[in-house]
Amino acid sequence: MIFTQGFAEQNWLITPAATAPIAPQQVATTGSPPPPPPAVHTTGSLAEADRVAQAALREQKWLLVLSGVALVNFEGTLANDWNHETLDLGLASALAPPLDHIIGAHRIARPSRQHVASFQVEQAAPFAGLSAIFGNGSPRQPGYAVDDWGVNLFTGTEAGTNASLRGLFAGLLVALAVRNRSAIIYRVSYTVSLLGRIRFAAPPPIL
Repeated sequence: MIFTQGFAEQNWLITPAATAPIAPQQVATTGSPPPPPPAVHTTGSLAEADRVAQAALREQKWLLVLSGVALVNFEGTLANDWNHETLDLGLASALAPPLDHIIGAHRIARPSRQHVASFQVEQAAPFAGLSAIFGNGSPRQPGYAVDDWGVNLFTGTEAGTNASLRGLFAGLLVALAVRNRSAIIYRVSYTVSLLGRIRFAAPPPIL
């Protein structure tokens, strides 16, 4: 396992994922439409209205997109053969700016300072690729590869309820390979689109 040495660039986008309407034929088939999301009532106490609003925000789905360029410096050490390593592209810290933005904009209540905002993934579409490589003048045919990638998830403990939270986003795992001692992968670019919910949990094991 190897780890990033920093980031040359990081970007983010986050927006609410709209709820799709129910088609009339689906209502006729199922017999009744699904229950509507909780509504904030204008009558009653402000505390009750806030409780209902926070409950609705807890179940709100968000579309979160992260992209950037990671500094890697993965160098080949074998003659005429491939070195294979898994890059732990830790992106937990990259969650802070978009989640802090949306928490502030929608006044989502933070349960405690001991818990951090996390993202519970329902769907993901990741990608990683070579961004900068170098062959050190050797005639021995250096090689470079990004063989595979996937979302790195962990299980945490939810604030307030101590319930187990599965599928919390920690970053990407990227399978890299370089051939011969002259080959170096300097940078890896990435993008990942996530659909999920904001949760408050203990910090992930890898930050």
